[in-house]
Amino acid sequence: RNYIGNQASFIAGLWELSAYFSADQETTTTTFLNKLIQTLQEILKCQNFIIDQTNRTINKTISKFLKEDVKKMRETKGYFNKISNDLDSALNKNAGVSKSRPTETEDSSNLLTAT
Repeated sequence: RNYIGNQASFIAGLWELSAYFSADQETTTTTFLNKLIQTLQEILKCQNFIIDQTNRTINKTISKFLKEDVKKMRETKGYFNKISNDLDSALNKNAGVSKSRPTETEDSSNLLTAT
């Protein structure tokens, strides 16, 4: 945006220069300056159009990403945390079971396998 602003200032300076030469009846110089100014103005319009289109496209894409993909990622993170906690609980339960009690060992082993 700063570049576009500086370019517009440059064009304004060229207009002033053109006005100066038109007062001295320098028609050739004035004609060339006016052609240069018109060309630069067209370039400036195209650049503004491209920048606006790019901003809209990027904003739309980023907004969609934040609304949809980040939301899905948060849901997936929640599922992962829940499963991770369940697995940790099953591992702790399995590690804490006395090996002398086969029923509890089998139950904790089954719980670990189910998780």
